Amino acid sequence: MKYCISIVTLIFACLSLGAQEDTGRRAKGDTLLLKDRFRFTDTIAGAIDSTLFPHVQDTAKPFEGFIDTLKSKKPDVGIESKVEYESKDSLRFSIKDQKVYLYKDADIKYEDISLKSGYVDINFKRNLVFAEGLEDTAGVKRGMPVFTQGGSEFQAKTMKYNFITKKGIINDVVTQEGEGYIHGTTIKKMPNNEVNISKGSYTTCPPCENQDYAFRYFKSKIIPGKKIITGPAYLVIEEVPTPLFIPFGIFPNRAGQKSGLVIPTWGESASRGFYFENGGYYWAVNDYMDLRIVGDIYTGGSWAVKPSMRYKKRYKFNGNFDLVYSINLTGEKNTPDYQRSRDYSVRWIHKQDAKARPKGQFSADVNLRSNKSNYFNPTSAEDYLSNTFQSSISYQTSFANKYFLSINANQSQSTIDHIMNFTLPQINFTVSRFYPLRRKKQTGKRRWYENISIDYNLNAKNSFSIPDSMLFSADIYDEMNNGIQHNLPINSSIKLLKHMTWTNSVNIKDRMYFRSINRYYVDSVFTGTDTIPGYVRTDTLGGFKNAFEYNYRTSVSTRLYGIVQLGRKNPLRAIRHVMTPTIGFSFQPSFGGSGWGYWDSYYDPVLGKEIEYSIFEGSLYGTPPRESATRLNFSLANNLEIKVRNRKDTLTGTKK
Repeated sequence: MKYCISIVTLIFACLSLGAQEDTGRRAKGDTLLLKDRFRFTDTIAGAIDSTLFPHVQDTAKPFEGFIDTLKSKKPDVGIESKVEYESKDSLRFSIKDQKVYLYKDADIKYEDISLKSGYVDINFKRNLVFAEGLEDTAGVKRGMPVFTQGGSEFQAKTMKYNFITKKGIINDVVTQEGEGYIHGTTIKKMPNNEVNISKGSYTTCPPCENQDYAFRYFKSKIIPGKKIITGPAYLVIEEVPTPLFIPFGIFPNRAGQKSGLVIPTWGESASRGFYFENGGYYWAVNDYMDLRIVGDIYTGGSWAVKPSMRYKKRYKFNGNFDLVYSINLTGEKNTPDYQRSRDYSVRWIHKQDAKARPKGQFSADVNLRSNKSNYFNPTSAEDYLSNTFQSSISYQTSFANKYFLSINANQSQSTIDHIMNFTLPQINFTVSRFYPLRRKKQTGKRRWYENISIDYNLNAKNSFSIPDSMLFSADIYDEMNNGIQHNLPINSSIKLLKHMTWTNSVNIKDRMYFRSINRYYVDSVFTGTDTIPGYVRTDTLGGFKNAFEYNYRTSVSTRLYGIVQLGRKNPLRAIRHVMTPTIGFSFQPSFGGSGWGYWDSYYDPVLGKEIEYSIFEGSLYGTPPRESATRLNFSLANNLEIKVRNRKDTLTGTKK
């Protein structure tokens, strides 16, 4: 349940309900708990009860004058903004004392303040709020208070806050500042969001984990967005104090990016020895980019360098680039189990905002790595468990809504067989259908030649598969298979005798290759002691070669309609039958003649005959046909429709 109340609403409720004290109801078992709350409220009006708040009494001198503000009977002004509050279990009013009690998962919002706690009581007369956890059946307190204001969050055991003075006392608190966590026995929050801490510590370990180390101090002051100032402090490791002592500390705490050193983590690896990992320097280049260069070093001789960069420009693009290069040594030198590996990984993610260029889109997701990089230098648990990685880069754009260009690059690899497959690049360029002979200003009936249309499509591709050990070797060029294909369909549609359509098309295809093959038979050779049998040998020849082909297709079609009307009283109103007969003819000429040069042959003495082969065998886009082909085809398409009565349709009364 949720309630919104202001001071005006509360006064109206007091006038309406008179002297009735409690309008809410609670179970009998909760009455004792409620009496404890009244006792605490009375304590606030008088002096602070030392049995309830020993920390406040112990630190009364540093907070002198602050307690007087909390127990002020006559505040200067009342609550001017709306207070929104809700609770999961129950909510209770005390009209006489102008108090509200919230039980279990209480949630309060006032201006920029948010408070969540197991139990909360609000004193509208004094403008005070108190919060703490609730004990469960096992005596464990649940729902500890969480206080948020102006971007600062405090998790505590108990807290008190004055809405008007905007001051508060928080006991056993945890708050985060930057990448560290501040623990405090007692905190005094000031109206300007500055915080005074008594008996606290600073650590980078999250509150839910055991602290490996912490700097403890007797008092400190936090100025949000500027700095943290402490008195004398000493280092504690695994709850054991050390002699490392500083008389005072001043730490910058500015919001936004800050350049500085990155403290490494340390530990021990069973195979590589003791180590320092992820230590280096962070550089805040500007508002759009930062650079982090860290590295690892092991006593066994292994090391790694890990530069990473992030960039972002609002409404334009964002991304990150991560590189890892490492030398990993395992085992003792000059022993059978000694291994030395050079590993790398490249991770690049780039995303373009759709609003930046509506007609052009660029994106990248690159994940390139050596087969052991995810074992020695994993960036995530998913990388450590994966054995297949994929990458892709793409760019699409259009010009005048007529020309469309797409460029892609893809890569996949397996750490099991160590094979990497690349398609780099793959280009597709398309021109929308256009009518070259059509008049710009149409007058009169359209001529037959004005229906001639042309399309154009270009595909270019380069692909290869290699072991990952050959990635940066010169032999990679021998494994590439590439080519370019042009498609140019020309179509025309002509009306015959008003009821028939004559369609003609000429499809022109041109393939461009940069290598071909030469195949021949090698006779058997006698070496004096042994005989090497004859075999068919295939040589790969470099150089540009063109493979051109075309075909012709024509067809005539018409439509025959039959309609039967069954009347308005019949549920089946009408039946329509449409038949579309088509007769067609196609011709594919032969491109196997010697004049074209696309096919060749060799004599195989084992088979005793000439064997023909295409010099483009195994190429990306195939080869022109060797034999001619003539085809005659006929088709009959049938479409049967019925119209039935539909009482829901008030306009036509029917549906198809």
